[in-house]
Amino acid sequence: MNRLEKFLTNRFVLLTKEASLQLHFNIKTKYFVYTLLFLLINFFANAQVVTTLAGSAYIAGSTDGTASAARFNSPHGIACDKNGNVYVADRFNHKIRKVNPAGVVTTLAGSGSVGGFDGTGSAASFNEPWAVACDTSGNVYVTDTKNYKIRKITSAGVVTTVAGAGVFGTTNGPANIARFGFPSGICVTPDGNTIYVADHNTHVIRKINGGNVSTLAGTIYIAGSDDGAGNVATFNHPYGIDLDNNGNIIVADEWNNTIRKVTPSGNVTTLAGVGLNGSADGQVSAAMFNYPWDVTVDNNGNVFVADGFNYNIRKINVATWMVSTYVGTAGVQGANDGTGAAASFDGATGISYNYFDNSFYVADAYNYLIRKISQVSSVAITLTTAAVNNTVCFGDSIYLQAAPLGLSNYVFKEGATTIGSSANGIITIAPLSQGNHNITCTATDNNGATAFSNTLTITVSPQFIPTVSHSGSIIFCNGDSLMLTAQNGTAYLWSNGNTTQNIYINNNTAFSVTVTDADGCKGVSNSITPTIMQGPVATITANGTLTICANDSVQLNASNGSSWLWTNGATTQNIYANAQGNYAVTITGVNGCKTTSSPVTLSHFPGSQASVTPLGPVTIVQGNTITLNATSGSTYQWSNGLTSQTIVVNLSGNYIVTVTNSNGCVSQSNAVQVNVIAAQQMINALGATSFCDGYSVLLNSYFSQGNQWYFNGQVLSGETNQQLSATDSGYYSVAVFQNGSWLYSDSILVQVFTSPQMPVVTDTSICSGNFVLLKAQSLDGANMQWYDQDTSGNLLGSGNAFTTPALNQQTIYYVQATSANGCTSIDRSALTVYVNPSPLAAFDHTIQSQSGSLTVSFNNTTQFGDTYNWVFGDSSSATNTSSQINPTHTFNTAGTYNVILIANNSSGCVDTISQKIIVNNNKDLFIPTTFTPNTDGMNDVFRVRGNNFQVNEMKIYDQWGTLIYQTDTSKPTWDGTSNGELVQNGTYVYRIHLTIKNNEEQVLTGAITVIK
Repeated sequence: MNRLEKFLTNRFVLLTKEASLQLHFNIKTKYFVYTLLFLLINFFANAQVVTTLAGSAYIAGSTDGTASAARFNSPHGIACDKNGNVYVADRFNHKIRKVNPAGVVTTLAGSGSVGGFDGTGSAASFNEPWAVACDTSGNVYVTDTKNYKIRKITSAGVVTTVAGAGVFGTTNGPANIARFGFPSGICVTPDGNTIYVADHNTHVIRKINGGNVSTLAGTIYIAGSDDGAGNVATFNHPYGIDLDNNGNIIVADEWNNTIRKVTPSGNVTTLAGVGLNGSADGQVSAAMFNYPWDVTVDNNGNVFVADGFNYNIRKINVATWMVSTYVGTAGVQGANDGTGAAASFDGATGISYNYFDNSFYVADAYNYLIRKISQVSSVAITLTTAAVNNTVCFGDSIYLQAAPLGLSNYVFKEGATTIGSSANGIITIAPLSQGNHNITCTATDNNGATAFSNTLTITVSPQFIPTVSHSGSIIFCNGDSLMLTAQNGTAYLWSNGNTTQNIYINNNTAFSVTVTDADGCKGVSNSITPTIMQGPVATITANGTLTICANDSVQLNASNGSSWLWTNGATTQNIYANAQGNYAVTITGVNGCKTTSSPVTLSHFPGSQASVTPLGPVTIVQGNTITLNATSGSTYQWSNGLTSQTIVVNLSGNYIVTVTNSNGCVSQSNAVQVNVIAAQQMINALGATSFCDGYSVLLNSYFSQGNQWYFNGQVLSGETNQQLSATDSGYYSVAVFQNGSWLYSDSILVQVFTSPQMPVVTDTSICSGNFVLLKAQSLDGANMQWYDQDTSGNLLGSGNAFTTPALNQQTIYYVQATSANGCTSIDRSALTVYVNPSPLAAFDHTIQSQSGSLTVSFNNTTQFGDTYNWVFGDSSSATNTSSQINPTHTFNTAGTYNVILIANNSSGCVDTISQKIIVNNNKDLFIPTTFTPNTDGMNDVFRVRGNNFQVNEMKIYDQWGTLIYQTDTSKPTWDGTSNGELVQNGTYVYRIHLTIKNNEEQVLTGAITVIK
C-alpha cells in the first residue's frame, strides 16, 4: 500500500504511549529562583517544544472534555481566532469542535451524523468537513467537503450555507447555484468579506465575494504546475491554503510537492519546492516536500508547512528564502511530544498560527490529536524600571533592572543605539531627552545564545515652565482684583502660600507658582507683578431741594471726570431727575479707573402723582358702562370735561385726569383706554368650522381672562381659558366676567363630518412574472386610492380596482377610502400579493447510439418543478409523450427532432422549453461497458469500436470528477492506468467527442466498469 492510499483510508499505526514527568521543587531565596529558572530556560533555549493540547493518541471518539479527556476522529483542519481559541474540522465525527486556550474541548456545531442541514449547534449537520478559517468578528468558515458546500458558523453556533448547491461541479456565479469539486482548503480576509477555497479535485482556487463564486486561478480539471495569471496557471490537487500578511493566498499544492503563492488578482508563482517528492532542506528553489497538506503564516511572514508524508513541520524563512525542518523528523511517524526533531506526527493535515500566544496548532489526524508547537527560541528577559508608571522627570537618571540575573553581557539599547551595559543586569543610565523611549535588553546565556527582553517604554516628561494666565490686564484699578490661573497639574504652590490652581490678587506684589504635573515633576512659572491705579473722587450736588412734586425735576451735578454713568442710565455730568429713588454716579477718570459716588435720595410730596382705576385698557360690551376713579386731590379735570373724582363712561376712548393736591402739585394720569365692542366680536374661530372626524378647530375669546365656555347652551365644566378646542358638532359660545358683571357672546356653529370606513380587501397569489387585478370594496360609497406604503408613499392609482405590474416577489399594496366631503379612512387596508415561484424548465440529453440504437436519455435539470410533460417530436411513435422526470425515448428513424418539456409545480405555475436534437443511426458504432485490463490479451483496453466515425477527443473521470485520462488521437485506447499506475476496480465516466458520416459531430457520455 503506498502513502497516498494510506492517507485516503486513514489507517493508523499504534505507537508508544506518552510518558510525563512532573518536577516539584521548593524555592527559599530569590537567588535560587533566578538560578533555577535560568538553568531550566537555557535547557530549552533555541528550540521548538511540541505538546499535546487535546485528545488521546490512537483513541478515536467524539467526547467533549479537557485536554486528554477529549476525543476526536480524524481532526483534519484547524484555525485560530483572535482570542486564542482553536477550531477543529473533526472530519469523521462530522462536527466543528472548539478548544479554548486552557484545552477545554466543546462542540461548536454538528449533529455527528452525515447531513447538510443549516441550524444552530447540534441541529446543523456536515459531511466530512476538511478545513476551517476564522474572521475577526468571531465567525468560523468551513469547507463541508463531501457536501460540496462552504458553510459559516457564528460565535453562537448558528450554521448557514455561504455557497454551494450541494452537488459536485465547477459552476461559477450566484453562491446558491455555484458548485464545488471537493473543496479541501479555506481562508478568509479578516473582515469576512472575501473567502478563498482550494477546490481539490478540479485543480483550482475559487473566490467567494459579494454573493458570487468565481475561479481566481487555475484551469478546471487541468492538472499542472504552470505559474501565471488566472487560468494560465495550473495546480495539481491544491490542498490547504492560508493568507499571508499582504493578503496573498499561500497554497499547499499537494501532488506538485510545491508551495505556491496567489495574489488577490490571481497571479500564481511557485514559492518553494522543485516539484518532486522528498525531504531536502535548503534554498526554496532546491527544497523538496512530500505531499504537503496545509500551510500557515506567522506574524513575520514566514510560511510553515504541514509536510504530509514527511510527518514533520517545515519552515520557509522569507528573509533568507531557506527551507528548514522546524519540528519532527522526515519519514518518522509517531505521537511523541518533545523538542525539535524528537517530536513526531502521523497525518499532520492542518496547521494554524495563533497570534494570541505566538504558537502553532496542528491537527494530527491519524493520531486523533490536537498538537501545540511553542516557540521557545531564547531565555525571556523581563526589563523593569523603578519609575512609577514607567515615567521619569526631565533631567532625572533612570534605574533599569533585567531579570533573571546570572546571564552575562547585558546590553541595553534604544532601537539600534546602545545606551549602556552591565555585568549583573542592573544599571542607572544618564538622563534621556523628553518623550517616549523604547528600551530593550539582550544578554548571553550559558549556551552562548542571545536572550531578548520585552520592550520597556519609558516616558521622559518634558522640561516645562508652567504658564500662568490671567483674567484681564495686569494693570488694573484700585479696588479691582485679577484672577491668576496656573497650568493644569496635580499640586500648586503660589508665592503667597496659596495651594489652589486659581488665586485672586489686588496688590502690586510679584506672584509666581510651582506646579507638580501628573508624573510628579515640578516646574516654576515666571513671576507676574500687577500695577494698581487710583480712581477719581466721585460726589453729587443738587441745585435745589430733593423733595419735589411728581411733575417737577431737580438738577443733580457730578464731580469732574472723563465719563459718567448714572444709576438711571444717563451718561452726562449733570442730569435732571424727577423720579423718586436713589441716584448715584460712577465716574471714570482719565486712566480708565472708576469710582462710584454715595447715593442721594429724591422723593415726591405725598399723593403728588395722579392715577386712575381701573388702569385699563377696559373692554365693555355695547350697552354697558364702566366707572373710572381718580386718586384723591383738591381739584380734578377729566379729558371729557367732567370735574368730579369719579366718572361713568359708555363710549370708546382714552380718559385722562389732571389732579391738583394740597401741596399745589399738579399731575396728570396715564390715559385709560375704554373699548366698546359688539357681542359677535367676543368670539371667533381660528380655522375652518367644518372638518372631518379626528380634527378640531380652535375657538378664541376676545378676553384673556374671566372666560366660561358653553356648548349647545350648557356650561363646559373647567373650560375657562381664552381658547377652546372644539371637536364635536354643535353651537359654541363664551361668557366673560368683566368689571363685576357677565358678558355673553354670540354662538358659532361647528360641523364635524364622519370619515369613511376602511376598505375591505382580500389577499391573493400569482405566479412569478404575472400581473393581477386587485379590487377593494367600499362600505359607504367612498372612492379608493392605492398606495405602496402604509403611510405617505406613492399614489399608484384610484378607483375600486387596480392592475399591478408584473411581479416577481411578494408585494403589499395599501388602499384608503375618501368620501365626497374629502374625509379619508383613519387607516389604510393592506392587501398582500403572494408570488409563487415559476418553474425554470431545462434539460440535456445523451444519445445511446451503440449497435445502431436510436435511444435518447433525457436529463431533467428543471428548478422549482413538481410534474412534467414531455413531447419528443416523434409523431410516428406511440410513445411520443411522457410524464416521467427523466424519460428515455427510442426514435424510429434518424433525424432532427423538436423536443418539448412542460414543467408544472404545486402552485399551478408553468414553464415550457423546446430543444432541437439530432439523432444519428450509426450502426457501425459500439462502446463497451466493461473491460479487464489484466494483460491476458483479452479485452485489455477500452476503445470505441466500429467504422465510419472519427474520435476527436476522449476523457475518462473517476468518481470524484478528477480527470485521469485524456487523448485526442483518432483511434484512442485506455489501458486502465493513471499516472502510470493501474486504477482500482470500479466504475468510471467517459466523455467522447466524435465526428460521424455526413460530418455530423456527436458527444457521447456513459459509464465504463474496470474489472482486473
